[in-house]
Amino acid sequence: MRRLLAVSLVLTIVTATVYYQVQGFEFINLDDDLYVTHNLMVQRGLTWANLLWAFTSFNNQAGFWHPITWLSHMTDVSLYGMSAGGHHLTSLLIHILCSLLLLVLLFRTTGSFWRSAFVAAMFALHPLRVESVAWVAERKDVLNALFWFTSLLCYYRYVAGGKKAWYALALGAFALGLMSKPMAVTLPLALLLMDFWPLDRYRDVTGAREQWLRLWNLAKEKIPFLLLSAAVAVLTVATQNTAEATKLTYNTSVFFRIENALTSYTAYILKTLWPTDLAIYYPYPLSIPLWKPLLSLFVLVFCSCLFWRKRNDHPYLLTGWLWFILTLTPVIGLIQAGNQAMADRFSYIPGTGLFILMAWGAPLLTARLPKVARLLPAAAGVALVAAALLTYRQLEFWKDSITVLERAASVTSRNILAHHNLGAAYAAKGELDKAIAQYRKALSFSPGYADAHYNLALALEWKGLFADAAGEYERCLDINVNDVSARYHHALVLQDMGKLDEAAAEYGRVLSVEPENVDALYNLGAVYSRQGAVEQAVRMYRKALAVNPGFVAAHNNLGIALAKAGRLDEAMGEFRAALALDANNAEARQNLARAAAVKEGAR
Repeated sequence: MRRLLAVSLVLTIVTATVYYQVQGFEFINLDDDLYVTHNLMVQRGLTWANLLWAFTSFNNQAGFWHPITWLSHMTDVSLYGMSAGGHHLTSLLIHILCSLLLLVLLFRTTGSFWRSAFVAAMFALHPLRVESVAWVAERKDVLNALFWFTSLLCYYRYVAGGKKAWYALALGAFALGLMSKPMAVTLPLALLLMDFWPLDRYRDVTGAREQWLRLWNLAKEKIPFLLLSAAVAVLTVATQNTAEATKLTYNTSVFFRIENALTSYTAYILKTLWPTDLAIYYPYPLSIPLWKPLLSLFVLVFCSCLFWRKRNDHPYLLTGWLWFILTLTPVIGLIQAGNQAMADRFSYIPGTGLFILMAWGAPLLTARLPKVARLLPAAAGVALVAAALLTYRQLEFWKDSITVLERAASVTSRNILAHHNLGAAYAAKGELDKAIAQYRKALSFSPGYADAHYNLALALEWKGLFADAAGEYERCLDINVNDVSARYHHALVLQDMGKLDEAAAEYGRVLSVEPENVDALYNLGAVYSRQGAVEQAVRMYRKALAVNPGFVAAHNNLGIALAKAGRLDEAMGEFRAALALDANNAEARQNLARAAAVKEGAR
């Protein structure tokens, strides 16, 4: 127990030291907006109303039903407000707890302390874990793993003691994991793998028929887990947002997805062994040479056959390998969810299987080489130190949106999403020329990317390049005719260019979809006013004020329009209404004085 406590303390201190820099990191502009920074529900913090929303929100922007994840973010807002550092530290704390749970789980089930410690330390310190810990939007990864390992530990206690209370706790933890991230659906398979090794629930079974019968009985034991998995799988497919015409798309035919899935399996293995060129987003390649999926298929089949043959003498090999293969299956890309070819975060739990292979397989490989075997502890130490240093370095690329996206663009090719979001990051800082360059880079790879056309148009509009902006809005609308925001801004630039008839027509189209769009009503009133259609302008301003009575500029402009129509008393009433809302509004005060003077002169 002392040894376990000592190693746990060291692991906690080392992991916290390596990752502590996250407390100075910012939110990033990829998904953090969906989960925190632009999510009005989450920004209200933890309330009873939000608790209900978290469990009943099926068609949210994130596209998943994961109420525990929502509640976690809301709790952070209640604790830290919108300070990103606190949100990052929560993810780090959960990651450390996951590492400690993994250490206890492996040690209790295998009795091999140092191998268990190596797996837990590698899990804690490997660079592939950075994305899940340093990206606030991926809180669901660490939460899922927390409940995943908790469920496995409770299941071990149930098997060891036979008390149904532990079974119930395992099932409850599994439910919480599913409500954190649907990827947890493979946990029943992990339980069956644990039955094989290290729990060795086949030890007294001989003969193939008896083994299959035991497997059937053990599978029946998992029926409640399987039912939960099936329910969440169906719910996830039903609620997953479908790609719209405005979104980035790739060639994702079934055959192409199979090719990518096969190559991704080996890519995860290679990045585990040699974690370089890691990126927040890996785009689909335009094509995959046939030799890559064929070679990957050979590796997968060869290793599967080899570990199957060794299952009786070295069962940990098969368990570690199948842990990696099966837990990665939901996100390997056979069922398309998102446009990434692969993702570091997807290896958060599956990578544990590869670490088990390393920890238990390395002594097996060196069993007949005693001199080499004696070097294994030193080699393990070197590997952990190297992992910690690489993780510390990888974390430096996550401090803000620009840093993480520049890194992605530099280590991948044709990374449309990275260039697009990098443009948005530059635009947010007011660096419009850099933003425009990045949007155009994204469009050079994907001319049909409507969001890039829209954001490029916005940047051009902000620079005062109205004609260029109008062209980009038109291209965006050619791709997605229903983009109301693009149509509204198109109307704005047409108005600024003096093309009033075209602007009025565009505002009319916006209002046909959103009749209470107060900005469109106000600006259409301004267009009518410039065209001399005073009564139409008055009508639009009144509609805008019916939606938003506190709209100071609308009161002022309505007063101007009424004054033009000779309705001075009404005009003065509107100027006074504007001043009641904003006593320091110099324009409204001047307009009131002029109207009063005109009225006095008319007497």
